[in-house]
Amino acid sequence: MERIIFLLIVAIIQTQCCFAGMDIPTDKIDKLNKDCYDKRAAYWDRFPFERHIPQMINDLYNPTLGNRVLDIGSGTGILAEWMQRKGFDVLCLDPSDEMVDRCRKKGLNIRQARIQDFHSNDQYAIIFAVLSLIHVPKKEFSEQLDKIAAMLPENGLLILGMIGGTTEGVEEKLSGYPRFFAKYTMAELEALTAHKFEVTQKFTFDGPVQYLLLSLKKSKLIKPQQGN
Repeated sequence: MERIIFLLIVAIIQTQCCFAGMDIPTDKIDKLNKDCYDKRAAYWDRFPFERHIPQMINDLYNPTLGNRVLDIGSGTGILAEWMQRKGFDVLCLDPSDEMVDRCRKKGLNIRQARIQDFHSNDQYAIIFAVLSLIHVPKKEFSEQLDKIAAMLPENGLLILGMIGGTTEGVEEKLSGYPRFFAKYTMAELEALTAHKFEVTQKFTFDGPVQYLLLSLKKSKLIKPQQGN
């Protein structure tokens, strides 16, 4: 019965989204996403893009920038644990109670927060945002991207994983729990990041869900953002 009530609430939210231009209240987005990740944490207990991310780090990491890493939306901590074993000093960031608990059991340093609520003057050689900014509303994306850029030194590395598409709203195809997604085309991501980053590698993975993976190096010269 609880599950039926939950799905009815989701259906109401989805209907409201259609008439509100996808302007979903942040607290509703957070509740939907958190409910999913708390209940289905085991579903994501796997290494993301395991054939590509390790190679990106091997090819692109600059040791002169130090060994500090920020993992935004760290999930169960699989990627962070691997980085820690390689000698990196990793800070995990995730809003889910269950994900935070799993990271702590792995001995990882984790802060329970969304990227929107995280503020730091620290600098990181590498920042991961692998399938985490997919839950940030499009109207907030540039602000969060600027925040990430400020935490990277020149030539610092951002590994960005997103879902391909053009829509924004509540849906679900895989986990059985509806979540909020903001989807982009590769061209959109390149345009949105061009004012502060240089794309060094990019991959598109087609399937039931299209995934986009980019490695971005913080540029020396900050260019005016398109449209400004």
